[in-house]
Amino acid sequence: LSSLALSSGEGDLSAIPIAVKSFGAVVDVVPDSLVFPNTFVGHHASLVTTITNPDLEAYDIQDLVFSRSDTVFVVDDKPVLPFVISPEGGTLPLSIRFSPAEQGIVHDTLRVIGRDTTFAIPLRGIGLQSRAALSAESINFGNVDVGKDSTRSVFIQNKGNVPFVVDSLRVGSKDTSFAFIGTTTFPETLAV
Repeated sequence: LSSLALSSGEGDLSAIPIAVKSFGAVVDVVPDSLVFPNTFVGHHASLVTTITNPDLEAYDIQDLVFSRSDTVFVVDDKPVLPFVISPEGGTLPLSIRFSPAEQGIVHDTLRVIGRDTTFAIPLRGIGLQSRAALSAESINFGNVDVGKDSTRSVFIQNKGNVPFVVDSLRVGSKDTSFAFIGTTTFPETLAV
């Protein structure tokens, strides 16, 4: 608790004491939220946010904590904690990496826990995945007479959230009694 004295600057007026209380450091965070570019599963993207301390006192970071325990975000080169950001313009750049484990939108929050002040940095990313699925895992042709043909259909579907490109199809057996029929030309793109 400190005091602030006001006077009019006109002669010998007595000062009026006013109690002033500090409520912790005020820091600037730029950008104050991170929206990552769409990122394929198995890959990663990194963005940087910078914490600046314009205050007259140092800002002590005690911990950096993600809200989700199953987070796909990580602080690269995490500073040794506690970490002190110098007063009057000291900075701490934080590189945050997004590594999606599955397709879809992911939200999390990085909480910066200071000695006096805690603040949150919202994080958002979209995991991309092209994933094909077959309408049947196996094909049973049943009993087929010698010299006769039997046809069965299997459909390839895109279960991912980005287009899936089929470059070619081939029979997985060396048995020449099986063949593809149809007029599909490759590559063929399966929409989302």
